[in-house]
Amino acid sequence: MEVIFNNHASVTIKTNDLNILTDPWFNGSAFNDGWNLIFENFENEEYFLKDINYIWISHEHPDHFQPKFFINNKKFIIENNIKILFQKTKDKRVANFLKKLNLDVIEIDDNKEINLSEETKCIIFKAEFYDSSLAIKSNNKTLLNLNDCQYNINELNKIKKKCGSIDLLLTQFSYAAWKGGKENKRWRIESANKKLLSFETQCKTLNAKCVIPIASFIYFSHKDNFYMNDSINDIKKVSSFLEQKKINFKILKPNEKFNLISSDFNNHESKLFWEKQYENLINKELNEYKETYQIEQLNEEFQK
Repeated sequence: MEVIFNNHASVTIKTNDLNILTDPWFNGSAFNDGWNLIFENFENEEYFLKDINYIWISHEHPDHFQPKFFINNKKFIIENNIKILFQKTKDKRVANFLKKLNLDVIEIDDNKEINLSEETKCIIFKAEFYDSSLAIKSNNKTLLNLNDCQYNINELNKIKKKCGSIDLLLTQFSYAAWKGGKENKRWRIESANKKLLSFETQCKTLNAKCVIPIASFIYFSHKDNFYMNDSINDIKKVSSFLEQKKINFKILKPNEKFNLISSDFNNHESKLFWEKQYENLINKELNEYKETYQIEQLNEEFQK
């Protein structure tokens, strides 16, 4: 099994007999112009769909499920018989949206192992009320992609029991929500440290042989929330933490590959790549709302 890092929470998982693309988001903003990717891919989006059999969407947040990606690429997805994997939900909002585009959606029950091909199986584990993680089992290897999922130790142990040995773990490494106003930096520092401790708990509870940090390669990109970048966990901080905890890890830059049988944990080049991207954040042009509205108009709209 091989993993190719694309961007943020998007990777391509290659097994002997199929390829899975996860959470495609390669350009543009998310959360009402509040987030942008630290690095945007230059390739055409169809580049990431080449030879793909399945696309897995972890949850509805727009840094994982970008509707315009599916709108823009629906013709290619349909013509190449690419199926969409998504957790079974009560509201069916995501599934129905995709089905209206005539895309083939497979809704998967929580904790149920299904065959994707002759050699490859998958399991989806729900998290909280909207999120999910994905386990891929193929050729006696198991990859577990937790992305943003927040599980307690009991939940992690249930996943471990279901999956068995975890050869590769993919998981989020920094905070991803509002953490106070400008003056409340302490909350952001505590949140960043808490995320690292959660990272450690996941690795050690699951006894993962190696971990790849993903799903935090964003910056708060609006002029009103840019200050929240002051305490994020960047790759330098995450690497230092994992080295201190003696956890095997691999940092990947875009288009970089990692094979699950590899023992090459040299991160020098990829760390340098991301450190330069983080250093350049100060030079980014921030998003800004051009229109303003009077309180009377807002009250009228609220009444409507």
